[in-house]
Amino acid sequence: MKLAGDDLDPATRTLALASIKTACTPTEIVPLLSLAIKFQEEPLRTDYYKTVEALLAKETDRDRRVQALAPALKTAGPSSQNAIYRLIGATGSPASHSVLAGEISAAGDRRRAALESLKSWNAPNLQIADALFDALKIGDHDTYTGPAALTYSRVPTLTAAEVVASLRKLLPFADSPRSRSDFAAALATLGSKEALDFANELADGADLQLAAAVKQELEKLTKQQATAVTLAKGDNILDASTAVILSTEPGDAQFSAAVRHITGWRSGKSRIAWDIIVPDSMTAEIEIVQSGVRPGNSFFVTIAGTSIETDVAQTKTSDDFMRVNAGKFELFRKGAWRIFIEPGRMAEKETLMNIRSITVRVK
Repeated sequence: MKLAGDDLDPATRTLALASIKTACTPTEIVPLLSLAIKFQEEPLRTDYYKTVEALLAKETDRDRRVQALAPALKTAGPSSQNAIYRLIGATGSPASHSVLAGEISAAGDRRRAALESLKSWNAPNLQIADALFDALKIGDHDTYTGPAALTYSRVPTLTAAEVVASLRKLLPFADSPRSRSDFAAALATLGSKEALDFANELADGADLQLAAAVKQELEKLTKQQATAVTLAKGDNILDASTAVILSTEPGDAQFSAAVRHITGWRSGKSRIAWDIIVPDSMTAEIEIVQSGVRPGNSFFVTIAGTSIETDVAQTKTSDDFMRVNAGKFELFRKGAWRIFIEPGRMAEKETLMNIRSITVRVK
């Protein structure tokens, strides 16, 4: 540990990090995080956070992952704070949401950092969304309307109808050019009939500025809604071409018609979604047809509040695909839902994986 943090040559420090990755246990996460300021430049910075992720992966209790990471937020500098937030959001622990909601409820720099971390936060819950709504009610509408709308749109425990009901609460706060534009953009990330109906209602509404903003997004929303699949017994194959790519990083994780898969997924601020309609309660098994050449990466599949982490299967090349089982999911409530695929362990600017399709197998 000491060698990794000392001002030695990069090769020696890299070897020290490799030793920590293999020999240390999750109990070393806290002292390792205290060295974050020593790893500001590449490639050591990437190696450092890969080492942190490797120790986190050894901790099977997701809540303990959060317990190890959360204290580091108090001492982290601006350059490492975003990385620690992403690690907390990718733990897959419900306890992580309490950490972020608490930071959103705080004022000043803590809240600003928390808002930035939302871009890479996995499966936000209602506690986070409601904390944003509370901030919106007493704060600047331009600052909070967009993040609140985007967060409600990504709460996996909400049906499409419940997402729209949550967005309706925000309408009175979309009262400026920016807040209207941000609200319309958040609505356009959805792909349900309920969202499209709501958009058409707003496009014909009395608020002419909001109507104009929503009309600019109608074509996109209509195309996304047309790809929603009603699940039936047997194998339901959802092609990568029908996925909705949610990202704040322009150009990241795009579907390529030339190779017919989603490629270039290099940012923790990107996630993939498919819209599904569940006609009745059912059990669904998910398989991902993927490729990945880098070891140690993982991803989460989340449906209706159940989130399962799976290792990315390493393939010979990025053009060699294999089928990976991502687990079984109990869908107890009928309605329109979303399947989310989100980053787990990954290094920024290195490809997480490529996706050709997913199969939803209904028993």
